[in-house]
Amino acid sequence: MVRRRTVISIKPVPINQATDLYSLYHFDNGWRQQAPCRGSDMKLFFPDRGDSTRVAKALCHDCLVRLDCLEDAITNNERFGIWGGLPERNRRRVKHLMQEGWDIKEALSYVEERQNPRKGHRGL
Repeated sequence: MVRRRTVISIKPVPINQATDLYSLYHFDNGWRQQAPCRGSDMKLFFPDRGDSTRVAKALCHDCLVRLDCLEDAITNNERFGIWGGLPERNRRRVKHLMQEGWDIKEALSYVEERQNPRKGHRGL
């Protein structure tokens, strides 16, 4: 039996055309280029156990690419860090709701409402 070799040819991206090393490997990163957290201290978004996530969540709250970030984290099953303003447990809840047919924006609002119910509101 003769084995055939499969040759895969990958055309490298010249460094001068890439904005950073990350973009050499991730081609659909348009939202990442617009993210205001780009260049921030990653320790904010990947805190040590017991450290506060309040600053990271606050930065994400008004971010214009928040939904893109959250959707990317859900799609890629990110297990660690704050993505789209949510820790992994809440991202799992959003993912579950999306699998039930919810829109990502509605699912995010629902999960956040349950996490931080208004005064006098019991949540569902």
